[in-house]
Amino acid sequence: MALLIVDKRTFHCAIARDFKRDARSRKESIMSSEVLLTVEDAAARLKISKHTLNRWRVTGEGPPFIKSGPRLVRYEEAAIESWALSRTRGSTREQGR
Repeated sequence: MALLIVDKRTFHCAIARDFKRDARSRKESIMSSEVLLTVEDAAARLKISKHTLNRWRVTGEGPPFIKSGPRLVRYEEAAIESWALSRTRGSTREQGR
């Protein structure tokens, strides 16, 4: 980084700007490696209706989810698969959870 330091304030602003940019790029690289599914995609993957998935989310029965905003819900693909595998049973006699 080539920066001509005019005064202390300029230096601190440049450091803060670089820190924010580096933090943002680290976060973006972490999030880009995860496959996030919409409610519709996750429901299709589980072969259930989106209404059932929404109800499970409210009651806590469903797979873990990410809430990115007041109305934005996403599911990690790996979490859906893990949750589905954890519910696999050999017979109806086996107890869940």
